Amino acid sequence: PAAPAGPSAAATWPRFWEGQDVLARWTDGLLYLGTIKKVDPVRQVCLVQFEDDSQFLVLWKDINPAAVPGEEWACCVCHLEDLSPDNRLVRCEKCSHAYHQQCHLPRVFSDGPWMCRQCVFAVATKRGGALKKGPYAKAMLSMKLVLPYQLKGLEWDAEHLTNRQQCYCYCGGPGEWNLKMLQCHRCAQWFHEACTQCLSKPLLYGDRFYIFECCVCTGGPETVCRLPLRWVDVAHLILYHLSICCKKKYFDFEREILPFASENWDSLLLGELSDTPKGERYSQLLNALTTHKDRFISGKEIKKRKGLFGLHLRVPPPAPHVPGGDADSLLISDSRFLSGQGRCGKGPHRRRARQQQQQRRHQQGEPPPSMALRSTMERERLERALTQEVVQNPVSANQSYSGYGGTSGTYNFRRTDARCQDSAPIRMFASFHPSANTAGTLSTSSGPSLDPCDASTSTDQDSSDPPAPFLPLSPPKRPSPPT
Repeated sequence: PAAPAGPSAAATWPRFWEGQDVLARWTDGLLYLGTIKKVDPVRQVCLVQFEDDSQFLVLWKDINPAAVPGEEWACCVCHLEDLSPDNRLVRCEKCSHAYHQQCHLPRVFSDGPWMCRQCVFAVATKRGGALKKGPYAKAMLSMKLVLPYQLKGLEWDAEHLTNRQQCYCYCGGPGEWNLKMLQCHRCAQWFHEACTQCLSKPLLYGDRFYIFECCVCTGGPETVCRLPLRWVDVAHLILYHLSICCKKKYFDFEREILPFASENWDSLLLGELSDTPKGERYSQLLNALTTHKDRFISGKEIKKRKGLFGLHLRVPPPAPHVPGGDADSLLISDSRFLSGQGRCGKGPHRRRARQQQQQRRHQQGEPPPSMALRSTMERERLERALTQEVVQNPVSANQSYSGYGGTSGTYNFRRTDARCQDSAPIRMFASFHPSANTAGTLSTSSGPSLDPCDASTSTDQDSSDPPAPFLPLSPPKRPSPPT
């Protein structure tokens, strides 16, 4: 439908309508271009179709529409035109949205050319970490000193991993705690990798071995400290990262696990382990995979190849312990799974588990399983493993945000003949986003990210038609995708 004819109709005109082109914030903290297909005013969500033809429900708070003709002189937050000497209307020079000085967070004090919070984050955020230098990075740091929501009003789950309002990070967008997010050591809020400016290397999925403090808590730049890792943690991180990227359960040690570790050794930030010679990495990783049977399952256990390894449960490594008393209990919540001490391996833990199982069977009057029954059970287990080679993503606890597999970021992967999917993990949206432009002008993207399940790399071949970078900051003449 057409936009309202005059300012008088702007107050009653709905903010969203079918066919409207918008920017939607996803769980990685980035904005993606999409078109609204349906509007649900009761639940305050919109069904948005993105550039890859995928459709997802997006909360209103995570949708950024273009400036609508006829609303130039109304605040896009309160939708009022009231003015006062200390609360004037200021306009963003990029998106043309108008804000009251007190409605924008943080408050606007400048009367000159000015850029709103949404546009600053659209330009400065990027995969691997936000910009650290330049005017956009400086503007972003000032914006991050204030959160656009009340942190104390969020309703968290028991483990402090998700909240009902779906407000995370400085951007206030949705998030998945295990998909490249950091938890503040002080306030316990989760922050997107793309919105942080303190990382020297991109995060792995499920990597919680950091002590991070946000800008709100420090009152200035963020701080981050890498925690020490054990070999079992390194193996667990690699397997979890690969399982998210490739959507399968088992990986070949010599063709996938070890090459990934070797080619990304410096990016893993392993501390004391980083000095391990290449010759010892093989034995250390293999020993961790074979001895910690509470975490890992080998192909030998299910009558497959001996060199295959996978996770018993596709969950991140258990939260690292950070000494410091009760104040640190909110740091990353303890995992209900994994002690790292061989719960199902050799030793008293396994004997106790076997004795408890025998006692239960004896109390219930069940005879011990015969050899034929054991063979049948092993056959069924093997069949289940073979039919579940490709593992679906775990169901998201974040309402309608589900199924995001993510991409591998900037980590390197070697060609492999192992069984992988024919194509790269499905990307929910376009392969580029507003942060491709960091200088205010259109520029060519640096290239596609490498993926463990993609046989081709950016160094092997270049796309004949690379996607044009996208700048969502110039004011449109009508409700249309920003150009």
